[in-house]
Amino acid sequence: MERFRANGGVLFCTDVAARGLDVSDVQWVVQFDAPKDPSQYVHRVGRSAIEKNSNNIEVILDILKSIRELCLQDRDILEKGTKAFTSYIRAYKEHHCAFIFRFASLDLGHLATSFCLLRLPKMPELRDQSDKLQNFIPAGPEINIHAITFKDKAREEARQKRLESELAAGGKNAKQIIAEQRQAERLQRQKERRQAEVAKGRNPKKKRGRQAQIFDEWEDLAKEERLFKKLRRKKITEEQYKELLHGNDTTTSAERN
Repeated sequence: MERFRANGGVLFCTDVAARGLDVSDVQWVVQFDAPKDPSQYVHRVGRSAIEKNSNNIEVILDILKSIRELCLQDRDILEKGTKAFTSYIRAYKEHHCAFIFRFASLDLGHLATSFCLLRLPKMPELRDQSDKLQNFIPAGPEINIHAITFKDKAREEARQKRLESELAAGGKNAKQIIAEQRQAERLQRQKERRQAEVAKGRNPKKKRGRQAQIFDEWEDLAKEERLFKKLRRKKITEEQYKELLHGNDTTTSAERN
């Protein structure tokens, strides 16, 4: 605090700093969201309003692109964003000033996007709210959310074991996970094929014959189905499965077996 008082700068703090801190010449009080208790708002802005000079109060409600990229690199950040979103929704719904902070008026789509979610969580508060979720921008189908790993090796190992058990048990959720993984992998292969065409000096946007496109699609599906059966029967490892699926089109001995 002494360094902040002497040199100024930016102080990140919780509502603990709303009272009892003697800091002069506060020019900005930036609030990430509105406090649940209206009296806390008064104390927050009081850090600035107590001074006679002009000052500014701002409430910031969204942070986007750079954090979303971090979510794709570390599952810990992705899950923290999801937990923060669910906590925010429930706190907002139980706000003491519900006549001001009306849950019915909340744009849930923009809010979910501002928390950098890649997918909406399953929670009762979002049921029958499709009209308020139209502004949500989810991750595209080419993003395999289940493949996003924890940077912490121990947590990732535990997650892989849970995922393996869930897939082995089958059921609706397991089928959905498999379908999403396969779709993401198929789109990734299409992207890699386009990049390969560009590298060879070809125009990937040039239309090919419909029959050739159908043959390519059937070939991709047949290869994917063949490799997935071998993976399920444990004839190949998951690493071999990914390598064969995303590798070149040459059939290897592991694929023929």
